[in-house]
Amino acid sequence: FILEAIQSELAQTTTADLQIVVVDDGSTDETPDVLARLRDPRLELVRTPNKGISGARNEGLARAKGDFIAFLDGDDRWVPHKLEYQLAVMRSEPDMAAVFANFVRFDERGVYPLDQFSFFPELAVVPTRATIDGRGQRILGDPFCTLVSFAEFPVWVQTILFRRQAVKDLLFPLSGLVLNSNGNGVCGDI
Repeated sequence: FILEAIQSELAQTTTADLQIVVVDDGSTDETPDVLARLRDPRLELVRTPNKGISGARNEGLARAKGDFIAFLDGDDRWVPHKLEYQLAVMRSEPDMAAVFANFVRFDERGVYPLDQFSFFPELAVVPTRATIDGRGQRILGDPFCTLVSFAEFPVWVQTILFRRQAVKDLLFPLSGLVLNSNGNGVCGDI
């Protein structure tokens, strides 16, 4: 799905300048040949030895230059207005660190009938307010602590648009789980 993933990035409706960093994390299939055929000035193609998904994301972060950062895995796709809507929300809420979106699952046979938010009815009772631009809902209180309290975390990194300033020091762990220095959680009694 790598070609479809990149085409979904190139087809975004936003008028913002896009830098698209494609990290080929040591693939052993036809990915290098597919990537070599792509010609677009917004694309930066990077081939690295296999370090796993965290290593690839860290490589992309190191090369990113914009004020906003989003991740898209090679087997996913974005709808054409994803970044346009998320950028509008972020620009209307200058203190917001990140915004996430709904998604649907698919495979080579097609699209599953339910979207991600349908799997989490508890999202409907999370205290929110409309975003200033009117395109979304802003979680009141601490969004991370609210969402991590669900039985399963309802947000996937491929749906998030991050404000660069909020993730400038972020590194994805190459192995294992990273806790704060005293080993406790960051959300009280969770």
